[in-house]
Amino acid sequence: MRDKNKTSNFKKLKDLHEQEKFAHKQQIQDKVNEISKDPIGTQTRYMDAKKLKWYDYLIVLILSFALIGLSFILGIFALKSIEKTEWIITAFALISLLAFLITNWIKNRKVANYYNDITRRYQTTLSEDEGFIRRLSKIILLICLVLSITSIILAITLWV
Repeated sequence: MRDKNKTSNFKKLKDLHEQEKFAHKQQIQDKVNEISKDPIGTQTRYMDAKKLKWYDYLIVLILSFALIGLSFILGIFALKSIEKTEWIITAFALISLLAFLITNWIKNRKVANYYNDITRRYQTTLSEDEGFIRRLSKIILLICLVLSITSIILAITLWV
């Protein structure tokens, strides 16, 4: 008699687990269907939100020049050597690369929380918030690119 109770308890647990899996799949499917209700409007709003505007390029240039100027000020006045500015610019480039990685990690976590499924973390939700985060990560990556190129040019000119 005891064996039948154990078997039935295991069967109940297995059935409960199957019901939870089905409910989870249904919840994910509802989220996907919610996104695809108005596919053209959702897609255009998302594309507009993630597209870089002219003032984003201006922000990239201003922040890059500000960081380069700050590195020259720190290199010349604080460290008393112009050769150290290359290292400071490289450090700023690495910090911006780290910020890029962190923003993408945050975006992936938000998407995984949205779908309530970790396997869908690289998919898009087509929301305007995600588009803004992607635009922000593009800006940070462009700043990293400008600082890296400046660091390479400065290294070549100082070493020759």
